[in-house]
Amino acid sequence: MKLTHHDLVEALGIEPSLALSGEIPGVSTDSRTLQPGEIFVVLWGENFDGHDYCEAAVERGASGLIISNPFVEEKFSGRLPVFLVEDTLDALGNIAANWRERFNPLMATITGSCGKTTTKDMIAHVASRRFNTLYTQGNFNNRVGLPLTLFQLNKAHTHAMLELGMNMPGELAALTRIADPQGLVLTNINVVHCGNFEAVEDIRDAKAEMFLNAPHAEWCVLNADCPHTPWLLDQVVPEHMRVITFGENPHADVRLESATPLAPLGYAFTLRAGDQTTQGSLPLFGRANLLNAACAAAVLLQWGVPLQETLDALADFQPSKLRSTLIEADGRRIIADCYNSSPVALADALRSFAELETSGRRIAVLGDMLELGAESERFHREAGRLLNELPIDALIAVGPHAHWIGEEFTGGTHYFDDSASAAAEIKGFVSRGDLALIKGSRGMALERIVEALSAD
Repeated sequence: MKLTHHDLVEALGIEPSLALSGEIPGVSTDSRTLQPGEIFVVLWGENFDGHDYCEAAVERGASGLIISNPFVEEKFSGRLPVFLVEDTLDALGNIAANWRERFNPLMATITGSCGKTTTKDMIAHVASRRFNTLYTQGNFNNRVGLPLTLFQLNKAHTHAMLELGMNMPGELAALTRIADPQGLVLTNINVVHCGNFEAVEDIRDAKAEMFLNAPHAEWCVLNADCPHTPWLLDQVVPEHMRVITFGENPHADVRLESATPLAPLGYAFTLRAGDQTTQGSLPLFGRANLLNAACAAAVLLQWGVPLQETLDALADFQPSKLRSTLIEADGRRIIADCYNSSPVALADALRSFAELETSGRRIAVLGDMLELGAESERFHREAGRLLNELPIDALIAVGPHAHWIGEEFTGGTHYFDDSASAAAEIKGFVSRGDLALIKGSRGMALERIVEALSAD
């Protein structure tokens, strides 16, 4: 990445206190990792203020500062170039949008209530074998992570697959404007983050922001099984946009026709696209991942990747850490699916868990589903009632909201206040030969339990 004084002035719309000289090799938001010559963008939140680290950034060789505090400007404006802006997060996005305009890869953005990260990873896994593909790493899907990802874009990239996350209205609008994609992908719309929304229709409206802020988008991929898709097609998706659907719906353009569980994990499945039917296998836990695979295939078809090539590549796909992963340790089998949780995702995980064969017990280790607001008790109790319909032998409930699951479950339940206390005793509840599902929201840190069960 190489920026100039003119580039930053064009992106930010203001002049700095001093002129920047030479080329700027990058943009940094972290004074600890800033490299000499990079410009430092100050960020702030509830528990930190990046203005406190301007001196450290200067000592590490920052070529300039982008700040929003006029008192800090007075301190540094005579020492190096300083851009004083109203909102540094907006400034970061503006620089990223300006950088993105220089290149023309085939770029798609993906969002959705569930499955967007795994689907994005599937697309990247397949596309990277054929194309030079930029894609979102880890959880860099917000108003900080997306710009930092785009700063890696260069002339060699022919394709880009970028994940957009959101938990508040307006976020997807901002992210989509920065990315300026040609393709839009929506995995589904479900009840997540509803603590920040009054109803699922509000979540739907927030997801629609991606379609309303992508003036150069030519196509979109939508879930034919999602009850909100007809509304999107009628009210939101522009008439000129090519629509490709996926799902189990008989009218889906890429249809999941059949699926058979495999031992010890995964599925053999069949996808149909047009008059082509193709068989494949997926080494992942959870039937929802079959729909993620169908979504990925629909996107890759828009990039010219044949269906058979996609399914062949997905046969060795491995998910990100803590997602749909089987771990075998000391005779125990552990399904680590605890990167996040929501009512729909938990229900799918429990039904998929019930399909797995085991010589021992099936034990569900379930943590709180967070950000459900006033509906939290109802959704947790529904999960407990679902457990009663499935061949699950025991429940370990972790967290205050998970206690509601246990109150509904008629089998044996053990309660823990948090993951640390559960991890300390978990081996006493999960024996050799048992199969354990570990699932909860990211904030519950259930990886501690996975680590405890996996330890020698």
